[in-house]
Amino acid sequence: MYKYLIAMAMMLMMVACDDSSTGADDSASKGSSKNSSRPKQSKEFSCVVEDTENGVRQVLNFPNRFYWITEITMQGDGKVLLDYDYFFYGPEASDFPKMCAKTGEDARYYVEGSYSCKNYHLTYQRIDEYREGDLEYGSANTIEAFRIEAKEACDSKYEWYLDDLRGDDYD
Repeated sequence: MYKYLIAMAMMLMMVACDDSSTGADDSASKGSSKNSSRPKQSKEFSCVVEDTENGVRQVLNFPNRFYWITEITMQGDGKVLLDYDYFFYGPEASDFPKMCAKTGEDARYYVEGSYSCKNYHLTYQRIDEYREGDLEYGSANTIEAFRIEAKEACDSKYEWYLDDLRGDDYD
């Protein structure tokens, strides 16, 4: 399922980088129980994968683009709660209304009341029972698999960051 998270993040990036946006200020949806205050932005790239009491958390700071916290928590019997908390800046914020419209289309799959997309802040939660991607469909979720995929995602985002610094990234 973490591969779905990576695919969703990449989809959000493609939508956010599309040049056809009008650049409107924000888009509102249902309220969120999360703190909507923007994190202090660091000018340094960082991506940390850490264990939590019952899962894994990935905290990613991509300077002038986004700050993401993704938490995966085991819920028993192979079920996981995927908790997404994303703040967008710079180029990623310019297409935020389009991004909200796209993620809003899938809101029926999110935990009720968890979806919010406003003020360049996107949050939602999903419950998932089965893994997708490399493992056979129906394989039980494991925290170790999520940890490995989160670390691979950090490496991938770091490569993108280096391309961005060199000017190889096309916005």
